[in-house]
This record gives sequence, structure tokens and C-alpha cells, in this order.
Amino acid sequence: MHLTPDGFPEPTASHYIAYQVIKYDWTYMVYLDGDDDLEYNALLDMQEMNSVLGNDTVAVVVQFDRHPEYVSTEPDWSSTRRYFLDEKDYRFKNYGELNMGHPGTLVSFVRWAQLWYPAHHYALVLWDHGDGWTKRTLSGSSLSYQNNPFPELPPGREEIVETFKDIIIDETNNDRLYSWELRSVFANIPKLDVLCMDACLMAMVENVYQFRFGADYIVASQEVEPGVGYPYQDILSVLKNNPETTSYGLAAYTAQLYAGQFSQDTPGITQSATDTWRIGMLKDAIDHLASTLIQKRPWSAVTQALATTKSYHTRPYRDLYHFCEQLKLNSFDTNIQSACDQVMQAVTQAVVANYYSSPEVNSHGLSIYFPTVWYQYNNYYHAENYVDLVMDTQWEDFLIAYLWRKKNVVDTYEVNDTFTQAYGPLKSGDLYVSYISRANEKDFYFIITGETTNLTVDLTMHRDLNYDLVVYDETFTPLGFSISADTLDSITLPNLSAGVYYVEVVSNGYYSVVPYKLKTTYQGLKRALVSLSFDDNEPETMKFSQQTGDVIGTNLKAPDYPMTLEEISFYIADKDAAGTGGDGSFKVWMGDPYGTLVDPFTVTPSALAKAAGTQGWFTVDLREKDIKLTNEFFVGIGYDGENTPALGIDTTDTGRAFQWDAVLQTWKSLHATAFIRAKVRYPESPESILLSMAKNPEALAGETVIVPVENDDIPTPGCDTLEFQIRFDQDILDFVDIMTKNTLTDGWTVENISILPEGRVTIEMTAESATTGSGELLNIKFYAHPTAAVGSVSPLTLEYAILDNGDYMVELASSSLKITGISVVKDDDSISPVEFSLSQNYPNPFNPTTTIQYAIPKSDHLQKVTLDIFNMLGEKVTTLVSEQKHPGFYSVKWDGRNEARLPVPSGVYLYRLRADLFDEVKKMLLMR
Repeated sequence: MHLTPDGFPEPTASHYIAYQVIKYDWTYMVYLDGDDDLEYNALLDMQEMNSVLGNDTVAVVVQFDRHPEYVSTEPDWSSTRRYFLDEKDYRFKNYGELNMGHPGTLVSFVRWAQLWYPAHHYALVLWDHGDGWTKRTLSGSSLSYQNNPFPELPPGREEIVETFKDIIIDETNNDRLYSWELRSVFANIPKLDVLCMDACLMAMVENVYQFRFGADYIVASQEVEPGVGYPYQDILSVLKNNPETTSYGLAAYTAQLYAGQFSQDTPGITQSATDTWRIGMLKDAIDHLASTLIQKRPWSAVTQALATTKSYHTRPYRDLYHFCEQLKLNSFDTNIQSACDQVMQAVTQAVVANYYSSPEVNSHGLSIYFPTVWYQYNNYYHAENYVDLVMDTQWEDFLIAYLWRKKNVVDTYEVNDTFTQAYGPLKSGDLYVSYISRANEKDFYFIITGETTNLTVDLTMHRDLNYDLVVYDETFTPLGFSISADTLDSITLPNLSAGVYYVEVVSNGYYSVVPYKLKTTYQGLKRALVSLSFDDNEPETMKFSQQTGDVIGTNLKAPDYPMTLEEISFYIADKDAAGTGGDGSFKVWMGDPYGTLVDPFTVTPSALAKAAGTQGWFTVDLREKDIKLTNEFFVGIGYDGENTPALGIDTTDTGRAFQWDAVLQTWKSLHATAFIRAKVRYPESPESILLSMAKNPEALAGETVIVPVENDDIPTPGCDTLEFQIRFDQDILDFVDIMTKNTLTDGWTVENISILPEGRVTIEMTAESATTGSGELLNIKFYAHPTAAVGSVSPLTLEYAILDNGDYMVELASSSLKITGISVVKDDDSISPVEFSLSQNYPNPFNPTTTIQYAIPKSDHLQKVTLDIFNMLGEKVTTLVSEQKHPGFYSVKWDGRNEARLPVPSGVYLYRLRADLFDEVKKMLLMR
């Protein structure tokens, strides 16, 4: 056998067979990627492994790649080496610069180790950064995070440009290993006994399920790992002294020894081992839970559960077991409770070893991706063939349903996926923001032109998403195309006659949670006919029921705007149903959710002068009946006691055809029976609703100020849900509360007030009955800081607003508030609060401090005020205020410590204000 200068045998064809004689009990492989900013830590771990070399029973092999810049101590090298760490035969070989981020490099290393050091058991350690679902870009030899806010999101929110579950980052080669690449790695090597990931945040269901065919056991951390990583000296010592260790034994030892090197009170210590044979049962339990939650829609219980669920680092990763435990406590639905029990049982069975420090209590070994707000959602999570768990369960469908439960942000104007559901009419010159949320989705809009006009349609995307743009006329004939080759699609059509035109935005397999913008420019009109159905001219025919009282028909949906029904049309396949040459007359039935639109009336298709056996459209003019509509309405045809024709309906688009069975007194779904088209007339094109802050309010430093939020006319049928976010300068103003008395939202229920970082507040409100009209929508109370400089200005910016879950277009007008002077204390009531009040703390949730504001009204004596903090067991944690107070507005901070000045754990706490006859309690959430 020929040896290379570095001591490794040169492989030949015959060596593969010769070296398959089992020589070791264990071959321990370490894929050590120091080609990034962790190079120094990699050198330290290499020293640990060098201190405990392999022997005749345990082979230790390492592939070590270094970076050319981070560490320059001698001996300094930046290439990739393979080491055989053995007591008797220590050697290494220089392979030049290998790309550790390429899956082929990892496959080559594992195959090489198994070829030359065959064993009964194999363990592989992947060593480097572990990022979870993060945003990273590689630039040259340095790694940097992106922070690119885009206009449709609140300030500071980051655009998800490129996201992935990676663990190996090679800066020299500007590459890294994705989770889907690791899946391909394990498909090309024999199954391992143990896979260890000495990296951050990798103990996630998504990873373990993705790598289930790669190893019997997977060891990883739910939290960020400290730089010291695994205690290789201890792990290898255990393995050398106990070469008969089983696969389970090594996996459990690794988790135990990792956690054991830290004190119990060290934050951020988690490590678990999972049996991949049992991960399939966990997958099934997650799928069942997701399906149940989609069906039951217990959004309030989910929100409450998330508020107390254990999470990790700054990522939207939640402990799966703890979430189900909290959800079970917050839900009274036995089906949901049972589904939670199944997941918790499956986690307990799959996680065979789990260790964590005291601050990481409620860590059960496996996390799952669970963002709490829609703008955290990672578009790559549902990319095809990217995450196996998403492909094989309904978990991602549940996330979509929950995150967009109110805003309908995935597609603001859903449902508009067909011609019959087209959104509009679009207002000329306005921007409409919407989303393509699934591969091959379509969005339809329509416009109404008032005279011969030029039409321009512009579609803008944040990057090239391969969306196409199509314009149709009223007969659904394509007039213009624009195939995307960049971030802008544009169509210009000259000299279009007055009428209705449709605009289609088409995905070609691409989609994004980043919205597109659609703008149309044309000459509009005040009155127009709009078609509400689409026909592919391929109706099917069948005999129509001749039972008196039977009705066949369909529902048609128009945009929520007042309109008049002018005509309906029926496709008559054969006016002679019985073959007797009758006139084919029938009754027309029409209604909406509020009752009958007009009494049933008889029509006779013979007006078309059609002979028996011929086909065609028959139109009924309804203008004299003056039928008023708002949105959805029903049109049906019934037997009139004489002769009813055979009819055809095209259900490829509407999918809604019913027959009323007069005998059974029930609706029955039918095969294709009749196709119905309707036209409605809008009195004018609908306008957007303007929501605006009061213009340029002023305040004195040290006083409260009331700022109205105003709106122009909200049309019938009105609005009964509202969500908006306002941003201000938190160095100048504090948010106090909202006031609805004598406003359009008087009597509404405040569902949630979220005080967020960077001076932002989100307010959600609902009403039992819809509000219409214009005026003051509500008032916002602010407190100007006493230290605010005279002349300083705070923006009052409406970040977004959603009325009726997006059913109305909303235009936003912001403002600003100027500090014009300093409040001077006077001996009168002009600056005193009129009543006691205790405001919601902010921020909430918080870590490490939060502010609590309260107000004391004028009285004939000083008020004894106490403000105490309690835990959920009713035990007092600390007292923040206990003294006599003058009338005025006050604020106090709590730093999350008890009376002994020791930090308290994460959880829900109560704060209680008492003064004379006033006693109020509010909740707050501390999340460390």
C-alpha cells in the first residue's frame, strides 16, 4: 500500500472492499466549519479533541476548514484538512480550499470516513452557526444581516429577502448548507446512528422531521448555544471508556454532558435527543392539531396560549409541548384539548433525553416555527419541496389562517380569484395593494370607463416574481398582455370605448408575502353596467324538475356597494323540455340575505323566437322593477305549472347551483342545471374612505392632549371592525388611552391595545352593529413629557388601518404635534384629571422594564395611593407606590424585580392601583 506524504493511504478500487472489514465500534466524525467568525471557537474545540485521541475501538476523524482572516496565530493556515486523531497513528492531509457549504463536500467526507474507518456505529457532528429561520446575506468574506423595511409594513419590520434553515456557513466560498440540501446529503450516505448539531436553535420539529432518514437519533439545542459548544473531551472520553455504548446512549450522553458543563442558573442552556423512528407519530399529531384548529378557529385561545408559551432567542420559535399545554388550559373545546394531548404525548415519546437550565424551564426538547404577527411570516416556509413538515401536514395552513384571521393580508381583496368575484370598480389613479399567496393564484379586478379613453395598467413588484398582467373586455376576450421580465408590468390600450374591463394578475408558480401594487389610469364615469358572471359557452343540459315550487338557481356576488339590478340572463339549452312544443315559460325567483327582492314573475323564452331544440341566451329586463342590491343575491328559476325548459348552467366558475325540493323542504346540490348572468348598475364609482389625524395639534410639556381621529363618509352597510396603528415620538409623548364617548365608535368594544417598541400603538375594536357616516371616529389621549423641549415636534403617523377586515379601501392622512410651551401648575381644575384612571403598561409584553401611568383627580384632601404588583397566585411581588399624592398624571417604572431586588421569572403579573374609592387591576406580561 502506498502512503501519501501526509500519511493517508491513496485509495484504489480494491481498497473499498479491503477496508470494509469492521475495525471499530464507533467512528466519530466531526464536520468542523471554522470558515467564518467562529474560527477561534473551532480551534478551541479542535484542541479539546486533540486531548482525547481515538484508539483501537473508537476512530475520531475531523474535516476542519479555516478562514484566512479571523485568527492569525501560528500555525496559521486557511485551507481544509482532514484529520485522523489516533493515539498511535495521528495524521492529517491538506485538501486545499473545500466548500464546506456544498452538500457534495459533506457527502465526500462521510463516505471517506466510512471507507477508511469502518465501524459498527457512526456519529456525525455538524459544527458551525445554526440560524433557524433567519435572514442572512453573504458578502465577500463577511457575514451581515439585512434590514430593508418596505413601505407596506410598519417601520422597522424587515423584508424577508432570503431565508433558510442553515447550519454550515462557508464565507470564503460564499455558500452554506440549506436544510433541503442536508436532506439530499442523507439520501446519499448510509443512515447514521447519531447526528449531532453543535449549533444554535436547531432542535426544531421541522429539522428533525427533515433529517429523519439520516440518523436514528438527532441531538440539538432549542436555544442559542454559548461559544464553548460541546464538551468534546468529556464526550470522547465516555465513548473511549465505553465503546459498547448504544446509539441511544451516545445521544443521551451528549445532551447530558453538554448541559452539565454549565451551572443550573446559566441562561440559554438546552439540549435534547430525539428518536427519529417516532417523529412520524409526532407529525401525524401535529397535522391533526392543525386540522382541528383550522376547523374550530379558536383564535382568542391561541393568542392567550402564545402569550405564555416558551420561546427562543429573538426568533418566532415556540416550544411545541408548552404551546399545546397552554392552549389546552385556554380552550374549553374537548376536541382541541384532545388534539393537544396527542401532540404532547408524541413529543414525550419522541424526545428521549432533554436537559435545560433553570431559566429555560418549559423547554421540552422540540420547537416549532410560530410567528405571532403576519409581518413576521417567512415566505420561504411554504415554498414547494422546501420544508417536509409543511408539505406533509396542515401546520402552515393553520399559521396562515391564524396570522391573517383579521387583516386578510395574504390577499386583501379576497375572494377575487375569478371573473365573477372581481374586485372593483377600481378608482382611476389609486394604488391597490394586494398579494399572491399561492403558486398559480389569480387576482381579478374590474374598471368602468365612461367614454372613449386610453387605459394604462401598471403592476409593480418588489422583485421579479414572474407575475403576468392581462386586460379583458366585458366578453372576457383578452385585449392586452404584459409578461414580467422585471419588477414592472405595464399595459396601455388606446381608444377604448365606454364599458367594463377586467384586469387579471397571474402568478406563474411564484408568490410572496410582500405585496404588489396595481394602478389603473383611465376616464371613469358615474353610471355603468357591470357583468357579474363568466360563461365559457359550454353549458351542460338536463331535464328540469316539473314539481311546482322547485327552484333552480345560483348566488351571485357583487362588491359591497349600493347598486341596481338591471337585467338577468339565462342560458336556454332547449325551451321545449317535454318535447310537446310548449312555450318553455318559467318563474323567476330573486332574493338577498334580507328577504325577497321582488315577487316571483313568469317569463317566456318564446320572445327569442327560438325553435324547439335551439340554444341561446334569454335576457330579462328588470329596470322597471327598480331592484336595489348591496352585495350577494340569489337568482333562481322555478316551475310555473305549464312548461319548463331543459336548462344548462356553467358551474366551472361559480360552483354554486341548488334546487329547492318542495317535498323534502330542503336545498339540494345538483349537477349542471342552469347558467345565470346578471348586470348591475352603480350610481357612481365607489370612493376610498379617508382616515386622518387632526391637523397639527399643539400641547404643553407636562399636560395631556386629546387628538381626534377623523373619517369621511362610511357608506352603507357600514363598518363594525377597526384596526389601526399609530406611531409617535416616544421621547416627546406617551400614549395614555383611547376615548370613544360621543364619537362614531361610542359603544364599541376595545378588543386589544398593543403598545409596541419605537413609539407604536396598535388598536383593535369591534361593534355589535355597523357604523356609518362621517366625523370623529375616536379620540387618542397622549401625555406630553415634562422634559419635552419647547418647539419639538412629534409625528402622529397612521401606519395602517383596516376597516371591516379589508372590505373598504382606506386612505391615510397623518399629522404632527408641536410642543408650544411648558405647563404651569395652577390652583384650579384646568389641568387636573377629572377622574381616576389606570393605563395599560407599556411596552407590553416587556423585558426588562415597563412603564405604568395613572391619574389622580382633584380632591379636597391628599389621596393615599398604593400601586402593588402581584403574581397570578395572588402573592405580592413588590410595591411601586405607597404615599400621599397631589392631583395630576403620574408614571412609574417597574424593572421586573421583587422587593428583595431579585429578578422575577417570566409570566403574567397583575398591577393594582388603590386610592380612596378607586380600585383597579390590570395584567401585564414579562417575557425574559
